Amino acid sequence: MTSVIVLMLIGVLVTAVGDVLISKGMRHLDLSVRSWRDIWRVVRLVVSNGSVLGGIGLLICSFAIWLTLLSKADLSLLLPMTALNYVVNAFLAKLYLQEHVSLARWVGTLVIFGGVIVVVVS
Repeated sequence: MTSVIVLMLIGVLVTAVGDVLISKGMRHLDLSVRSWRDIWRVVRLVVSNGSVLGGIGLLICSFAIWLTLLSKADLSLLLPMTALNYVVNAFLAKLYLQEHVSLARWVGTLVIFGGVIVVVVS
């Protein structure tokens, strides 16, 4: 059980960092589309952005970790644990992206964390 929890925590961290990298990369792109030609411009911008590509790579790694976890533990345990992504993402958004995270979001994040603890302890 300990190895499942450790692997899940690694997966959560990898997913959250991937999400943050994609968010960071997408914020700097002009994604306005006025014609068919603009669609290809947007695709080129996205696939040439290092942050977006790094985030996609991490999300692919996260998916491989998820597949491994599904072979080792019950879905009814693992799926609630994925909610930790919300907790880690809130902290990374605040620290790395300098986002304002309101009190209501912190309270919601704390509720999610409490729910994960209940599932894991049970």
